[in-house]
Amino acid sequence: MKAVVFSDLHLAFSFPDPVDLPEDTDVLVVAGDVSAPVGKSMAWLHKRFPNVPTVYVAGNHDHYGQVYAKSVESGRRAAEEFPHIHFLENDEVVLDGVRFLGATMWTDYELYGDMRRAMEIAHWSMNDFSHIHDLDGLGHLTPWKPERTRVLHHESRAWLRDALARPHDGPTVVVTHHCPHHLSVAPQYAHDDLTPSFASDFDAEIKEFQPELWVHGHTHANFDYVVPGTSTRVVCNPRGYVRDNFDRGRSVENPDFAMCKVVEIGR
Repeated sequence: MKAVVFSDLHLAFSFPDPVDLPEDTDVLVVAGDVSAPVGKSMAWLHKRFPNVPTVYVAGNHDHYGQVYAKSVESGRRAAEEFPHIHFLENDEVVLDGVRFLGATMWTDYELYGDMRRAMEIAHWSMNDFSHIHDLDGLGHLTPWKPERTRVLHHESRAWLRDALARPHDGPTVVVTHHCPHHLSVAPQYAHDDLTPSFASDFDAEIKEFQPELWVHGHTHANFDYVVPGTSTRVVCNPRGYVRDNFDRGRSVENPDFAMCKVVEIGR
Protein backbone atom coordinates (compact mmCIF):
# COMPACT_ATOMS: atom_id res chain seq x y z
CA MET A 1 0.00 0.00 0.00
CA LYS A 2 1.25 3.47 -0.92
CA ALA A 3 0.26 6.15 1.58
CA VAL A 4 0.72 9.89 1.18
CA VAL A 5 1.34 11.30 4.65
CA PHE A 6 1.15 14.89 5.90
CA SER A 7 -0.11 17.07 8.76
CA ASP A 8 -0.29 20.61 10.11
CA LEU A 9 -1.39 22.44 6.98
CA HIS A 10 -2.82 25.25 9.14
CA LEU A 11 -5.15 26.60 6.47
CA ALA A 12 -5.99 29.57 8.69
CA PHE A 13 -2.61 30.99 7.67
CA SER A 14 -2.60 30.07 3.97
CA PHE A 15 -3.52 27.34 1.54
CA PRO A 16 -0.81 25.05 0.16
CA ASP A 17 0.02 25.14 -3.52
CA PRO A 18 -2.19 22.75 -5.52
CA VAL A 19 -0.55 19.40 -6.15
CA ASP A 20 -1.66 16.14 -7.68
CA LEU A 21 -1.16 13.01 -5.66
CA PRO A 22 0.78 10.21 -7.33
CA GLU A 23 -1.59 8.18 -9.49
CA ASP A 24 -0.86 5.01 -7.53
CA THR A 25 -1.74 6.55 -4.14
CA ASP A 26 -3.80 4.05 -2.16
CA VAL A 27 -4.55 6.14 0.92
CA LEU A 28 -4.05 9.63 2.30
CA VAL A 29 -3.04 9.77 5.98
CA VAL A 30 -3.56 13.18 7.60
CA ALA A 31 -2.35 13.62 11.19
CA GLY A 32 -4.31 16.72 12.16
CA ASP A 33 -4.23 20.53 12.27
CA VAL A 34 -5.84 21.25 8.92
CA SER A 35 -8.48 23.80 9.92
CA ALA A 36 -11.30 24.37 12.41
CA PRO A 37 -13.78 22.94 13.12
CA VAL A 38 -13.03 19.32 12.33
CA GLY A 39 -15.86 19.13 9.81
CA LYS A 40 -14.36 22.04 7.88
CA SER A 41 -11.02 20.26 7.71
CA MET A 42 -12.69 17.19 6.27
CA ALA A 43 -14.70 19.24 3.77
CA TRP A 44 -11.46 20.77 2.49
CA LEU A 45 -9.83 17.33 2.19
CA HIS A 46 -12.88 16.08 0.30
CA LYS A 47 -12.81 19.03 -2.09
CA ARG A 48 -9.06 18.84 -2.66
CA PHE A 49 -8.72 15.04 -2.81
CA PRO A 50 -12.15 13.72 -3.86
CA ASN A 51 -12.64 9.97 -3.69
CA VAL A 52 -9.15 9.30 -2.29
CA PRO A 53 -9.46 6.98 0.73
CA THR A 54 -8.36 9.15 3.65
CA VAL A 55 -7.51 8.46 7.28
CA TYR A 56 -7.80 11.61 9.39
CA VAL A 57 -7.23 12.37 13.05
CA ALA A 58 -7.89 15.81 14.52
CA GLY A 59 -5.16 18.03 15.88
CA ASN A 60 -5.52 20.53 18.69
CA HIS A 61 -5.97 23.43 16.25
CA ASP A 62 -8.87 21.63 14.55
CA HIS A 63 -10.88 22.30 17.72
CA TYR A 64 -10.08 26.03 18.04
CA GLY A 65 -13.13 28.21 18.57
CA GLN A 66 -15.22 25.12 19.33
CA VAL A 67 -16.65 23.13 22.18
CA TYR A 68 -14.49 20.02 22.13
CA ALA A 69 -17.25 17.41 22.24
CA LYS A 70 -19.23 19.20 19.53
CA SER A 71 -16.14 19.53 17.38
CA VAL A 72 -15.51 15.78 17.58
CA GLU A 73 -19.14 15.17 16.72
CA SER A 74 -18.79 17.43 13.66
CA GLY A 75 -16.04 15.09 12.50
CA ARG A 76 -18.27 12.05 12.91
CA ARG A 77 -21.05 13.74 10.95
CA ALA A 78 -18.64 14.77 8.21
CA ALA A 79 -17.46 11.16 7.93
CA GLU A 80 -21.05 10.21 7.09
CA GLU A 81 -21.17 12.94 4.45
CA PHE A 82 -17.76 12.05 2.99
CA PRO A 83 -17.60 8.24 3.29
CA HIS A 84 -14.12 8.03 1.77
CA ILE A 85 -12.74 10.03 4.74
CA HIS A 86 -12.34 7.99 7.92
CA PHE A 87 -12.30 10.24 10.99
CA LEU A 88 -10.64 8.35 13.81
CA GLU A 89 -10.91 9.34 17.45
CA ASN A 90 -10.31 6.18 19.46
CA ASP A 91 -11.44 4.34 16.33
CA GLU A 92 -10.06 1.97 13.76
CA VAL A 93 -10.60 1.20 10.10
CA VAL A 94 -9.22 -1.56 7.89
CA LEU A 95 -8.40 -0.62 4.30
CA ASP A 96 -7.15 -3.30 1.92
CA GLY A 97 -5.99 -5.40 4.85
CA VAL A 98 -4.14 -2.56 6.62
CA ARG A 99 -5.46 -1.70 10.08
CA PHE A 100 -5.39 2.00 10.98
CA LEU A 101 -5.77 2.97 14.65
CA GLY A 102 -6.30 6.67 15.26
CA ALA A 103 -6.71 9.28 18.00
CA THR A 104 -5.59 12.84 18.71
CA MET A 105 -3.68 11.40 21.70
CA TRP A 106 -3.40 14.48 23.91
CA THR A 107 -0.29 14.27 26.07
CA ASP A 108 0.07 13.10 29.67
CA TYR A 109 2.67 15.83 30.49
CA GLU A 110 4.97 13.16 31.94
CA LEU A 111 7.73 13.17 29.31
CA TYR A 112 10.30 14.78 31.63
CA GLY A 113 8.89 13.54 34.93
CA ASP A 114 7.46 16.74 36.46
CA MET A 115 3.83 16.43 35.40
CA ARG A 116 2.41 19.18 37.62
CA ARG A 117 4.94 21.75 36.48
CA ALA A 118 4.41 20.79 32.83
CA MET A 119 0.65 21.17 33.20
CA GLU A 120 0.96 24.57 34.85
CA ILE A 121 3.30 25.85 32.14
CA ALA A 122 1.00 24.50 29.44
CA HIS A 123 -2.03 26.17 31.01
CA TRP A 124 -0.44 29.60 30.88
CA SER A 125 1.49 29.21 27.62
CA MET A 126 -0.61 27.15 25.18
CA ASN A 127 -3.33 28.76 23.09
CA ASP A 128 -5.36 25.57 23.44
CA PHE A 129 -6.56 26.65 26.87
CA SER A 130 -8.06 29.90 25.63
CA HIS A 131 -9.19 28.73 22.18
CA ILE A 132 -10.95 25.43 22.97
CA HIS A 133 -14.03 25.15 25.19
CA ASP A 134 -15.55 22.43 27.34
CA LEU A 135 -18.97 21.75 28.86
CA ASP A 136 -19.79 21.01 32.48
CA GLY A 137 -22.40 18.51 33.62
CA LEU A 138 -25.16 21.08 33.15
CA GLY A 139 -24.12 21.92 29.61
CA HIS A 140 -22.52 25.25 30.53
CA LEU A 141 -19.33 26.43 28.83
CA THR A 142 -16.21 25.92 30.90
CA PRO A 143 -12.52 26.51 30.17
CA TRP A 144 -10.43 23.83 28.51
CA LYS A 145 -7.84 22.63 31.02
CA PRO A 146 -4.69 20.47 31.03
CA GLU A 147 -6.42 18.13 33.48
CA ARG A 148 -9.06 17.44 30.82
CA THR A 149 -6.52 16.67 28.12
CA ARG A 150 -4.69 14.34 30.51
CA VAL A 151 -7.92 12.40 31.09
CA LEU A 152 -8.42 12.17 27.33
CA HIS A 153 -4.84 10.97 26.95
CA HIS A 154 -5.39 8.08 29.35
CA GLU A 155 -8.69 7.15 27.69
CA SER A 156 -7.02 7.08 24.28
CA ARG A 157 -3.96 5.25 25.58
CA ALA A 158 -6.08 2.51 27.17
CA TRP A 159 -8.10 2.17 23.97
CA LEU A 160 -4.94 1.97 21.87
CA ARG A 161 -3.35 -0.71 24.05
CA ASP A 162 -6.50 -2.81 23.81
CA ALA A 163 -6.65 -2.33 20.04
CA LEU A 164 -2.99 -3.20 19.53
CA ALA A 165 -3.43 -6.33 21.65
CA ARG A 166 -6.14 -7.65 19.32
CA PRO A 167 -4.68 -9.89 16.60
CA HIS A 168 -4.79 -8.58 13.05
CA ASP A 169 -3.72 -10.47 9.96
CA GLY A 170 -1.91 -7.63 8.24
CA PRO A 171 0.01 -4.42 8.90
CA THR A 172 -1.05 -2.04 11.66
CA VAL A 173 -0.62 1.72 11.39
CA VAL A 174 -1.12 4.08 14.34
CA VAL A 175 -2.08 7.68 13.54
CA THR A 176 -1.99 10.38 16.22
CA HIS A 177 -1.58 14.13 16.20
CA HIS A 178 0.67 14.40 19.24
CA CYS A 179 4.15 12.87 19.23
CA PRO A 180 4.63 9.33 20.58
CA HIS A 181 8.33 9.26 21.36
CA HIS A 182 11.18 11.44 22.60
CA LEU A 183 12.95 10.88 19.27
CA SER A 184 10.22 13.05 17.71
CA VAL A 185 11.45 16.06 19.69
CA ALA A 186 13.60 18.44 17.65
CA PRO A 187 17.01 19.11 19.24
CA GLN A 188 16.23 22.77 19.92
CA TYR A 189 13.23 21.70 22.04
CA ALA A 190 14.94 18.98 24.05
CA HIS A 191 14.04 19.67 27.71
CA ASP A 192 12.02 22.75 26.73
CA ASP A 193 9.34 23.47 29.32
CA LEU A 194 6.57 23.05 26.72
CA THR A 195 7.83 19.82 25.16
CA PRO A 196 5.70 17.61 27.48
CA SER A 197 2.69 19.36 25.90
CA PHE A 198 3.76 18.02 22.51
CA ALA A 199 5.00 14.49 23.17
CA SER A 200 4.34 11.47 25.36
CA ASP A 201 6.41 8.34 25.83
CA PHE A 202 4.99 5.31 24.02
CA ASP A 203 8.29 3.47 23.88
CA ALA A 204 6.95 0.56 25.96
CA GLU A 205 3.84 0.12 23.82
CA ILE A 206 5.85 0.32 20.61
CA LYS A 207 8.30 -2.32 21.85
CA GLU A 208 5.51 -4.59 23.06
CA PHE A 209 3.23 -4.45 20.02
CA GLN A 210 5.51 -3.16 17.23
CA PRO A 211 3.01 -1.64 14.79
CA GLU A 212 4.56 -1.32 11.36
CA LEU A 213 4.11 2.45 11.19
CA TRP A 214 3.22 5.36 13.48
CA VAL A 215 2.28 8.64 11.79
CA HIS A 216 2.02 11.85 13.83
CA GLY A 217 2.07 15.63 13.53
CA HIS A 218 2.00 18.55 16.00
CA THR A 219 5.72 19.31 16.00
CA HIS A 220 6.60 21.40 12.94
CA ALA A 221 9.67 19.41 11.97
CA ASN A 222 10.08 16.31 9.82
CA PHE A 223 10.92 12.95 11.35
CA ASP A 224 11.42 9.54 9.80
CA TYR A 225 13.07 6.93 12.01
CA VAL A 226 12.76 3.40 13.35
CA VAL A 227 12.33 3.13 17.12
CA PRO A 228 15.47 1.40 18.45
CA GLY A 229 14.94 -2.25 19.28
CA THR A 230 11.79 -2.49 17.13
CA SER A 231 10.65 -2.61 13.53
CA THR A 232 8.27 0.34 14.00
CA ARG A 233 8.82 3.27 11.69
CA VAL A 234 7.73 6.73 12.90
CA VAL A 235 6.96 9.39 10.29
CA CYS A 236 6.05 13.07 10.71
CA ASN A 237 5.65 15.36 7.68
CA PRO A 238 4.14 18.70 8.85
CA ARG A 239 3.86 21.89 6.83
CA GLY A 240 3.73 24.23 9.81
CA TYR A 241 2.82 27.89 9.73
CA VAL A 242 3.33 30.18 6.77
CA ARG A 243 5.02 33.40 7.78
CA ASP A 244 5.27 36.80 6.12
CA ASN A 245 8.86 37.99 5.85
CA PHE A 246 9.27 41.66 4.97
CA ASP A 247 12.33 41.07 2.82
CA ARG A 248 11.68 37.56 1.47
CA GLY A 249 7.92 37.28 1.07
CA ARG A 250 6.03 34.30 2.46
CA SER A 251 7.82 31.22 3.69
CA VAL A 252 6.74 27.85 5.04
CA GLU A 253 7.92 27.20 8.58
CA ASN A 254 9.11 23.68 7.77
CA PRO A 255 11.31 23.74 4.64
CA ASP A 256 11.46 19.92 4.61
CA PHE A 257 7.70 19.53 4.13
CA ALA A 258 6.62 17.52 1.09
CA MET A 259 2.92 17.53 0.24
CA CYS A 260 3.29 14.17 -1.50
CA LYS A 261 5.53 12.25 0.87
CA VAL A 262 4.93 8.58 0.05
CA VAL A 263 5.29 5.87 2.69
CA GLU A 264 5.10 2.20 1.73
CA ILE A 265 2.97 0.05 4.05
CA GLY A 266 3.23 -3.73 4.04
CA ARG A 267 6.92 -4.05 3.35
